[in-house]
Amino acid sequence: DTNLPQGQVFDESNKEEFAALTGAQELGDNLSPADQAARDLAEFFVERFGTYSTDAGSSYIDDVMPFVTPAMRNWLQQFQAAAPARAGWFSIATAVAAITKAPASAGGGSQVQFSLVVNRTEDSGGKKNTYQQKAIVALRQDTSGEWKVNSLFWGEKL
Repeated sequence: DTNLPQGQVFDESNKEEFAALTGAQELGDNLSPADQAARDLAEFFVERFGTYSTDAGSSYIDDVMPFVTPAMRNWLQQFQAAAPARAGWFSIATAVAAITKAPASAGGGSQVQFSLVVNRTEDSGGKKNTYQQKAIVALRQDTSGEWKVNSLFWGEKL
């Protein structure tokens, strides 16, 4: 990214500056390995599913299928079947700007939810529109303990 400072070193002494530039949580999160795996999956899923181009077709859905619960797989298949064909070039790129873990819910450690703010850039025939949008992604552990995406809700544009 050309907006990032060149030659700058980020460490414990200036972690707030790093967080402000990247939208990252504090470096000292001390996330458990399970929480880190869940957060990584949430970020990957939102960025991959939220990035699309007419040239790539349904790859944005096909690529995330191994990472979802059966209920989410059914929803994705219905979403894919109902998607209208687009005329002309269209793309949307999605990148996570910030992510926070919701407090533990009644589901205990087998479920987790993240709130995200994403940067999105739409390109339709050369006309670009850039904005931020909220998203909520919920994950559930399968019987082997692996995290799977159970739902995604796109929220308001900011």
